[in-house]
Amino acid sequence: MPRDLPGLYFDKEKNRYFPLSSKPKERLKSPSNAADEDEARSRKRKRGPWAVNSELRSGPSYARRQRLAHEFLSEQVASTSRVHPIFLPGNISSFCVGRIEDRLRCVIGDNNGWLYQVFSLGKGHADPWDELGYLPETFEEIRDRRITWRWDINLSSEISSIHLDGSRSVATSFGPTPKVLVQDLVTNPDRSFVLNFGKVADIWTSYLDGRSLVLGARKKAVYIPDLEITRTIYLDNNSDVFAVYKDKLTQDLIYAGARNGSLNRFDTRMHNQSQHGQDILNGRYAEKRSSVTHIGLVKNEWQLVVNGINGDLEMFDLRFSGKGTPVMSFLGHINTYTRELGFAIDADNDLLYAAGQDARIRGWSMRTGELLHPPSPESLVGITNPFGAVFERPVRTLQLTQSDEEVILWANTSQQLCVYPLGHRARGIS
Repeated sequence: MPRDLPGLYFDKEKNRYFPLSSKPKERLKSPSNAADEDEARSRKRKRGPWAVNSELRSGPSYARRQRLAHEFLSEQVASTSRVHPIFLPGNISSFCVGRIEDRLRCVIGDNNGWLYQVFSLGKGHADPWDELGYLPETFEEIRDRRITWRWDINLSSEISSIHLDGSRSVATSFGPTPKVLVQDLVTNPDRSFVLNFGKVADIWTSYLDGRSLVLGARKKAVYIPDLEITRTIYLDNNSDVFAVYKDKLTQDLIYAGARNGSLNRFDTRMHNQSQHGQDILNGRYAEKRSSVTHIGLVKNEWQLVVNGINGDLEMFDLRFSGKGTPVMSFLGHINTYTRELGFAIDADNDLLYAAGQDARIRGWSMRTGELLHPPSPESLVGITNPFGAVFERPVRTLQLTQSDEEVILWANTSQQLCVYPLGHRARGIS
């Protein structure tokens, strides 16, 4: 117990003393309302937005106000009850939506190798709304436009991944001789080029960062520092690489998660044409015999979220990763063998989303590890709530787009693209 010091009070949230004159006024509590923290946490789902807003205004400390704000945001996201389905042209294997020049653009690929661009028509108009294939800006505009699709190009085999960054897009394909299509969607929208690699087969995933590109392929990862020069560095992994990520803060580190459960980190400042990485989790997933399907860094760049094919969904502190012990586990994720499941991180709002093998989407707080709980089943209709819906098939891809007005969750399931404005509620649903 902290000591009582003259003229000072002890703040439990910040674990330090402050002048007594700065102590915030506390509301009077009756003995019946003096519940402990566990009981308060169990009641938080029953609080309405006005009650939470009142607590935000009168919170005793900055840390508590931040925690209450995050809890309120999580509850609002979990209560989403609006969706706009966009029907897709075929058996879609990959899609990506990104913000280019403050506009949304979507590119999708199917299992026959075709890439499609959006072809948006306005209300009651026969002319294309935008020849460049941009989507409307907000959820309301997307809902009020008729979205169709047009063929763009064929890469001869199944489209395995699509990634947008800045004005560029990259699409990859499977097969013994895979192709990588690179396009500049703003500067030269009609110009594209295809990369071929003699030593690479079966490209599973990609990560585009400006002019650099990382590919996950059979037995290795591939790093291209500059797409205009196409110098290739092979990152040997001895297993198929299912997940890749480049540290945007340092610009020097690449992470590769593999079929055999290894999670290697490569330093691109080593200028060898071929190099081996360091297993940063001490073989945790190799020992548990679980392939690494997704990885992602949180905004502070030292917390790494790892998704294993056996259903493990965990966060590690990279400063102490050698022990292979997670600092947080996100319980409730369901998977036993499926690689093609959606995964997305909202780093700005500390929320994590993952699609399960049971054809459901789940969300978690990355601050507490708690699962986002949808409203009661009586208030849900069909797929209006992303966390209460059971889809026809497992959700293959999840993506997030963010603007000043809203955060939109995009979910690709079967032949539908479900667009969810997170936190928005349909009329008549409380």
